[in-house]
Formats: sequence, C-alpha cells, structure tokens
Amino acid sequence: MIGRDGSKVICAEWCGGGCTQNGYDQAMKLAKSVAQVLGPNWVPFINENLGWYPYAQTKCGRLRVAIDKRTLSGGARGLYYTAYLGENPPGAHWVESASNPRQAVLMVIDQAKERLERIGAMLRALPYVEAPPRSKSKRTRRG
Repeated sequence: MIGRDGSKVICAEWCGGGCTQNGYDQAMKLAKSVAQVLGPNWVPFINENLGWYPYAQTKCGRLRVAIDKRTLSGGARGLYYTAYLGENPPGAHWVESASNPRQAVLMVIDQAKERLERIGAMLRALPYVEAPPRSKSKRTRRG
C-alpha cells in the first residue's frame, strides 16, 4: 500500500493512520538531530499514534524533549520543543516549552528547582516535633 507521500505504508491496516516509511524516516532524522544537539546522554525515539512523534530522551529516562511542528507567531510554520521532567517511566512532574531544545531543558530544570525550593521552605517552616527518645536497651529475639 502506498501512502499520501508516495512511500510505503508501514502501519497496521486496522489503524487507518496511513503512517509511511518516509514519515518515519523524517521523524527519526529530526529525533536524532535533537539528541545530537542535546549531547551524548540523549537518545532519539519515536512514538506512533496516528502519526510519527519524534522525541529525544536522556538515557536514564527522566528527561524528555518532544518535537512538534507548529504554527508560530506571525503564521510561520516551525519546530517547537517541550521538555518533560519526571520519573522513569516518563511521568511529567514538570513541563516547559520553548523554540529550541536546550532552552526547553534549561527552563524545565529551573522550574523544578524553583518548585522544590518552595517545598523545602514550606517544610523548614513547619513546627519542629521531637521524636520520642529511643530506648537504650537491646531488643532480644523471641523464639
């Protein structure tokens, strides 16, 4: 089966998305270029969900930068980058977007630091409660 772009359709027939080899190749090229810009600890990936969605992710999996084609201010089409920071598997505790991948990463890290500082300040402001003193006697095992 041939897709709209003239290349072979490589998605499941039941899907109906019509994802093509050319689309995959273009998305992977984009993911690789962003991973290269971000450095050696970044790996290119693609999600497929009625289209190819490229992203780069750190090897540890805690930081991901999704790449999106959008209409930018002034009507021009361009790339936009959204950084997600969270636990692996990706759970985005913090999210920031920017017009370049490095900026998105720096912004999401700054956002996380700021929020964690506020949480730390809140915890430091809590009234101190002493734990009960520990018994100095040794516990014995009962058999």
